Amino acid sequence: MTPSNKKAYLRPQDVKPAKAVRVLLFLNTAQTAREIVDAIKLAGGRDIGIRVAQSILNRRVQLGKFTDLKQVTSVAQVGARRFTKIVEGLGK
Repeated sequence: MTPSNKKAYLRPQDVKPAKAVRVLLFLNTAQTAREIVDAIKLAGGRDIGIRVAQSILNRRVQLGKFTDLKQVTSVAQVGARRFTKIVEGLGK
């Protein structure tokens, strides 16, 4: 893959403040992993997966709430690609 074909992924600092607020609000108020899965649909009709969604909820419980997007990237199995899909899916 040449650099021109490479997919650019979002980093927390790349996300505009208004979009970050929408993402954090949703993740902080979601009641179930299924709610998160249903809200974030990936290309081809795939979703982020119930285990990843549950990991997001578990991390939120540990923290009390997410206060910035860097905390979302600290969730197990949420790498650059999945983080980008979460932000794109919830930041609309």
